[in-house]
Amino acid sequence: MISSDQEPMLGHGSVDATINKSFAHAKVKMLSIAELVLACISFVAGIGFIVIGILQNQNHYYYYCGNINPAFMAPGIWCGLLYGAAAIVGLKAAKHRSTCLIVTLMVLAITGAVFAGFQLLVSILGAAGCSSGYFRFLMLAFNILLAVIGLVQMILLIYSSTLTCCSTCCDQSPDYLAEIIEKRQPRPEPVHAQQPQPMVHGGQIMYAQSGSGSGMKPFLLVPLNPPGVAPNVQPAVGQMFYPTPHAVVQNVAEPNIKDQDDQPLIQA
Repeated sequence: MISSDQEPMLGHGSVDATINKSFAHAKVKMLSIAELVLACISFVAGIGFIVIGILQNQNHYYYYCGNINPAFMAPGIWCGLLYGAAAIVGLKAAKHRSTCLIVTLMVLAITGAVFAGFQLLVSILGAAGCSSGYFRFLMLAFNILLAVIGLVQMILLIYSSTLTCCSTCCDQSPDYLAEIIEKRQPRPEPVHAQQPQPMVHGGQIMYAQSGSGSGMKPFLLVPLNPPGVAPNVQPAVGQMFYPTPHAVVQNVAEPNIKDQDDQPLIQA
């Protein structure tokens, strides 16, 4: 269990976080909405094209070119279904920004762009074949509409696939991952050193200074003999000297230092 102040380790979750940060979800959402609208128009236009072709074939006085028209393969219907699937996945990916949805959108966008190019080609051939017939102008209009939808969808889907590819493939550089690892390194806690505070006790100055262990170690400022008398005192372990005239700082935990008259400086 990870506490609230602890960074997660680098793994699948951090990679997801990288993709979420670099994924242009706002642009993908707008593209998906446009793709969904065009998918509905393409689907309805494909159905209308088939209905008009059936009505034209029932007229025995005219030979309709739609009998051999490539647009009767109904690219508007099945391409519209693929566009709609890519648009729905794009909306989900823009909302959740997970790796699975982004990769799925990239695959659908690339596949949909290929199908949009096929719809564009078939619609152009169908428009060129409408030279006679009772509904030829209406059929020509449907072919032109499907061709325009195929062109626009191909551009939108290529752009969507580019955005998804940039967030999944192109953004995982070593420098970027090194930045992620650096952000997840444990942060050392700052240590604040406490300055020694002087205290006056019984006419003498006492300094309290923190040691290596827990608690505080007191140091006592002990006056020496009058000036001119050289004491025969050697600093003991833990003893500290301050630049104070005729004074020495001695740890009170070691009160066994004696002066030249063999008298203890500090009474235990």
